[in-house]
Amino acid sequence: MAVLFKSGEVIAPEHQDDAEFEDEVAARFVTETQFQLFHYCRALALKAEFLARHEQFDKALLAVEDLKMVYNPALHSKVIADEYALDHAANVIALSVQWLHYFNRDDEALLSCNNIIKYILPVIGKEDFLGFTLLLLPTMQYLTKTQGQAGAIRSRELYHQHVAGPLSTGEKKNSHAKSIMRQVMILLQCCSSANYAEGKLVEYEGMDDDIAWILDGEEKVLDWTDTLYTNTINWNMFSLLADVCLHLARRVGGEDQRRRLIEEGLRLSRLAEPKMRDDDGNITNPIGYSLHIRIYSE
Repeated sequence: MAVLFKSGEVIAPEHQDDAEFEDEVAARFVTETQFQLFHYCRALALKAEFLARHEQFDKALLAVEDLKMVYNPALHSKVIADEYALDHAANVIALSVQWLHYFNRDDEALLSCNNIIKYILPVIGKEDFLGFTLLLLPTMQYLTKTQGQAGAIRSRELYHQHVAGPLSTGEKKNSHAKSIMRQVMILLQCCSSANYAEGKLVEYEGMDDDIAWILDGEEKVLDWTDTLYTNTINWNMFSLLADVCLHLARRVGGEDQRRRLIEEGLRLSRLAEPKMRDDDGNITNPIGYSLHIRIYSE
């Protein structure tokens, strides 16, 4: 194409001069080749995932840096999701927040969270609730852990805006994201409000219903759903439910109810444990296990 332009064999349309036409064609060519980068973005994301799976988090972060240099959410997110079902590049950038925190690189982790919220969330398809969930869970996990109540309030607002609100009122009811929605909302509710006020335990609106739900004897997450989230974002869903039990136990006044919540939390923690070890008992998911053991120990 460049040779043809230089040789004068490509002529501008009558309504454009040569400079304007060549500029337009060049701009279109740049845009179209940028779209082709989506395969490269996916490959870099896969490389980072593989390295992290083998606990080479430093090398995984280098792969993410390479990814960030070519990945443009506005250009690439939709086409990656269309081709690969999910925007894996965005998901890996969200996962890298955990890896940065693992190395105590918290300024970079917070910057990455803010960039995800500012640049990636707005370009995700409005009904891609699983995509939103995989982006938000690592982000919310970090914000809640490092920024306390303020981070939890911000996280709850984001999750309600992109996942819980639309799933509660929209027509799309069968998203894989819905199976964990209630427990995530309970956890964010507990983390975003104080347990005590003026020396008294605080009950949020709907807490009795949430306690009855968590103690009704039915499993809240399918085994394959737990495996999906454990392997994808290093957050075991049985462990998340155990955390919910722990937070609710801190808020109830009755000893019997508190005991039942603690017992249920321990049961759920024991279900989480095997998901992060191999057949020989070795820990296979150090980041996920660090989250799990904190809850189990408490």
